[in-house]
Amino acid sequence: SMISDNRTSGMDATGGGIHAGDGIVSLVDSEVSGNSTSQMGARGGGIFASGGLVSVSNSMIVSNQTLGPASDGGGVYAASGVTLQSSVVSGNTTVGDDSDGGGIYSRDSLAVIQSRIADNATRGRFAAGGAITADSANVTVRNSSVTRNQTSGRYAYGAGLFAARSDVTIEGSTVSENVATGDSSDGGGVSVFFSSMQ
Repeated sequence: SMISDNRTSGMDATGGGIHAGDGIVSLVDSEVSGNSTSQMGARGGGIFASGGLVSVSNSMIVSNQTLGPASDGGGVYAASGVTLQSSVVSGNTTVGDDSDGGGIYSRDSLAVIQSRIADNATRGRFAAGGAITADSANVTVRNSSVTRNQTSGRYAYGAGLFAARSDVTIEGSTVSENVATGDSSDGGGVSVFFSSMQ
């Protein structure tokens, strides 16, 4: 299936491609691309999940965007559990101050397995996590790559992964060529605050 070139526009107008409340969202052999949200608090350019579970397998989440302050999750915003298996999250962006998670923003559990998270970006002050932001979440990255992601803005931490109050496990994976550009932007690869990491 293909979900492409959809958008929301308005304050707190979430889920440019998909808005999922309670229940299960399962994407298999699918593409979520070119979707967007715009204005303040408009989270989840590609997918917004507020409840239930999101399962993505053999799929692509590419070139989605949020545009506006406090608009997290260019590709995916998840307040519920997300599993990525053999999938690609690439070319997603957030544009706006305090807009975290260019590729994925997670507030619950996130499992990235045999997947590639690449070429995602945040653009704005305090816009952390070019590839992934974990906020009070449990994150596992296994047999995957997190590469060539970027933050660009003052205090925009963690180009590859930014974690706050979270538990992070990285196993058999590559975190490389990520770049944090901007004054006081720490952690080109990984930046963690009040979190555990192994």
